[in-house]
Amino acid sequence: MQRALVIVDIQKDYFPGGAHPLEAPEHAAAAAKQLLDSFRAAGDPVIHVRHEWDEDGATFMRPGTEGVEIHPDVAPVDSGLVITKAYPIASVRRRSSPSFARLAWTSSSSAG
Repeated sequence: MQRALVIVDIQKDYFPGGAHPLEAPEHAAAAAKQLLDSFRAAGDPVIHVRHEWDEDGATFMRPGTEGVEIHPDVAPVDSGLVITKAYPIASVRRRSSPSFARLAWTSSSSAG
């Protein structure tokens, strides 16, 4: 069975010092890192999904800011696939994305 890990929105703006810090994002990042390490060790695909909010009045996840970057604990390595989305929920359009369409897997796990 081919499996893939989809890491969603673990971005700097959600951490202390970011534009929109969440409650204990370090715990989510640590759990995602454990999954990420196991998927990488197994050679399974990893897809990073990041949110960019490119609208007037956007207060966080603004394109070109440091806060939009994926947190270093779970950052992509080498040529890891990164998909940028403009919607709050990645799964809404994930199967229709050309980047996702190139991938084939029978099982997926998400973190974020």
